[in-house]
Amino acid sequence: MTSSKNAVSLLTAAALVVAPVGGVAANYKTAHADEGEGDDGHVREADETQEGKTLADVEYAKANGEYSSEADYAKDVQEALGNEAAPEEAPAPEESAESDGVGDGATEGEDTGEAAPEGSEGTPEGTLPPVDQNKPVEGEGEGEGTTKFEMPNLVDKSLEAAKSILAEAHLNLSDDIQYEFSAAPKGTVLSTNPAAGTTVNAGDTVQLVVSKGTEKVAVPDFKNMTLEEAMAALDPSCLTLSSEKPVYEFSDTVEAGRVIATSPAAGTVVDNGADMTMIVSGILLKKAVDAAAALKEQGINVRVLDMATIKPLDSEAVLKAAKETGAIMTIEDHTIFGGLGSAVSEVVVQNCPVPMEIVGIQDRFGESGDPELLYRDHGMDTESIIAKAKALIARK
Repeated sequence: MTSSKNAVSLLTAAALVVAPVGGVAANYKTAHADEGEGDDGHVREADETQEGKTLADVEYAKANGEYSSEADYAKDVQEALGNEAAPEEAPAPEESAESDGVGDGATEGEDTGEAAPEGSEGTPEGTLPPVDQNKPVEGEGEGEGTTKFEMPNLVDKSLEAAKSILAEAHLNLSDDIQYEFSAAPKGTVLSTNPAAGTTVNAGDTVQLVVSKGTEKVAVPDFKNMTLEEAMAALDPSCLTLSSEKPVYEFSDTVEAGRVIATSPAAGTVVDNGADMTMIVSGILLKKAVDAAAALKEQGINVRVLDMATIKPLDSEAVLKAAKETGAIMTIEDHTIFGGLGSAVSEVVVQNCPVPMEIVGIQDRFGESGDPELLYRDHGMDTESIIAKAKALIARK
């Protein structure tokens, strides 16, 4: 026997589910919602006149833990619905809608099959939730390819470790791995797309950005190679081919279609630093390389780019340096107006603004004398370049 309060709860829950007219109300009497007794002091009990199980019986059994599986519960619900296909006319309620929590709104819900809004009044605390006939039974009806989880954090992992983690998570690695110069150790993951913590599905493809490191590399000797052979010989994690078209010149010693020379020249040591970039044009390249070496000993990694031409300017290399190092210094044996510094500034300011320093001949009348003394006077010697580089990094 249930208490009258439970009876109201069961009636309310069943009324939300039953589509046929009358529903459980045809077989269940109302009860007092306050103390579990009617006006006559007696608990209202279920009407046992109808044969077979009713939804009230099913809900009562579920409330008492008599079902070992959702499947059995769903089966009995369907059976009860069949038993109540032609319900008896419900007796007039003995209590008002205010006292028993079942009023005209509940009757309308039974007649129309509409469920009362979730959390609405008239559903006492502890009432069982209505049965959702459209919801699949737990463990059944689950489709394939719908497993969702958070993207694992691969940053600072080695490339091999990242591949292993992706395989275990049933995620695919994109063939298009991006390499960038960084202070992080060479071969470690800098970022992922999708980012760590993003919701992903099993089978999704992940793109990695991997560090090239900051160590210096020597330009290979491509002389007498075809363009295709030279491109194949480049290590994409260290050097890339300029975006500018190759320059063609006549030669008496090199076969047509083969490489005559490169810029920087073969054997030139290029520093792939990550703290700042020095873009150099002309004879001051040696001073820039010396300054970069001195800064390296102080823990500052400088990338040095030898810009062979100002027009056309290798804009792609400039922007790549700006994005990867965050500071640009141009060095030229030329006035600071209308030369390398101006050309690089136009590209940087319009596309990737970062702190810049232009090293060159200042805006003053020309002088003649010892070149080294003049370089020092204009702040173009090695020591001056080192000092300006530190000030530039401080502005990042």
